[in-house]
Amino acid sequence: MKKKYTFNKKQNCYIGKWGIEILVSKKTIKERLESKIKLLKDYILPTKIICAGTGRLKNQRKKLIPLIKNKYEYIEIPKASHNFCEEWVEEQLFKETLKRLKKF
Repeated sequence: MKKKYTFNKKQNCYIGKWGIEILVSKKTIKERLESKIKLLKDYILPTKIICAGTGRLKNQRKKLIPLIKNKYEYIEIPKASHNFCEEWVEEQLFKETLKRLKKF
């Protein structure tokens, strides 16, 4: 996660830039990563992970996916953005979601 932020020594915090600058404390960065790891380790239900081909999870999946202890299915939608907002992507996202829901 830290790669998305630049550390500013003078302000002693990370700066994220998404059109505007967002200041984030070291503690917040650490807590976000720890909470992600805890969620994956403690999650007990079988699940399906649908990842955007250009999203942030794709870059973190090699570290995070092995932490999942329960049964899971992973699918990546190539060229999909973080928001899955492309028309052709929405259809594939809905199709994969429906496949999962039909299992119940």
